[in-house]
Amino acid sequence: MLELEWQNMLHSQRNRVYRERERFEMARSIAAILRENGGNYDDDVSAITTPTSNTAQASQNGNRNIH
Repeated sequence: MLELEWQNMLHSQRNRVYRERERFEMARSIAAILRENGGNYDDDVSAITTPTSNTAQASQNGNRNIH
């Protein structure tokens, strides 16, 4: 089922999935580094990946230019 959904996605939608995967992988890496350095962070990944209103707005504006 998931493979069929993936095949039916537009190129821009697939690229968005790839970008989100990269963003979460980066957040996990950063969170691991912070923990190694003695940080006490309850929810490292979500703190890093939760978009701020400025970031969300910039993302929306950028998506308008994708064809």
